[in-house]
Amino acid sequence: QIIMASAFVLVAIACGCFLIMYANENGSVIWATVTITAINQVIPRICYFLTSHEAHKSDGAHEASLYTKMTFFKWINTAVITRIITSSISTIDGGAESLPHKVYAIYFSELVINPSLLLMDIWGQIQRHYLGPRASTQEQMNLRFTGADFSP
Repeated sequence: QIIMASAFVLVAIACGCFLIMYANENGSVIWATVTITAINQVIPRICYFLTSHEAHKSDGAHEASLYTKMTFFKWINTAVITRIITSSISTIDGGAESLPHKVYAIYFSELVINPSLLLMDIWGQIQRHYLGPRASTQEQMNLRFTGADFSP
């Protein structure tokens, strides 16, 4: 189970790398940054799901597996791919496609956009205002009105 989950994370990393490279080549630094932020929002939920289906000896082993998957993915997704898609000449160049500008865009995205999306709780709003009132039973409706999970 752990090997299959790890293999899935590696495939997700490859797909994320492709999406980031595609956004960088066909768009701009902003599109690559938005892609990185979107992937960093989605992958923790996938890692939670995969790790919850793995057999671990203890809660500590479960948390270590989850931490390893998420850290490895985010590190490759944010740092390594950004370095790979930036040419060596652009690392010190002052242009819009230079490494300092890409790093600034990633910092801005992770420090401002990511928390803003978490605070807006878009999925929670859909649950409470659209899906909740349309639930067929009171129990299903009550489940739609639970709070957001801010742990990723």
